[in-house]
Amino acid sequence: YTGIDILPEMVEEARRRYPSGNFVSGDLFEETIFEPKSFDVIYSSGIFNLRLGDNHALLKRALPVFFALAREWVVFNLLDPEHSVQRDIYYYFDPEEAVQMVREHTSEFTLLRDYVPKDYTIFAKVPSAT
Repeated sequence: YTGIDILPEMVEEARRRYPSGNFVSGDLFEETIFEPKSFDVIYSSGIFNLRLGDNHALLKRALPVFFALAREWVVFNLLDPEHSVQRDIYYYFDPEEAVQMVREHTSEFTLLRDYVPKDYTIFAKVPSAT
């Protein structure tokens, strides 16, 4: 397991809680931190859920990075706009729009929507190199 966060304070806290873990501070979308295909799975939780300006552009920029780093799977979660209680600080991603972005990288994916009311996760299989 390797954890990465853009905020050094988050990495410091992760290291404090899990001293045997591998934690890195950096911006995956601005720096080359890892070699291609460094990980079996890229799992991203919550980074697209805060309203950051253009969340669509961020996800569109993130997916090629995730697919380049993963050997097997890219997994990420988003907030569901069908949730009845919404707050302005959060961004709610239409599942069909997210699926369209994923389809640019793979045709094998699953959208899991029934584990909590306000969230969904996409499990995307990385295409094998031929």
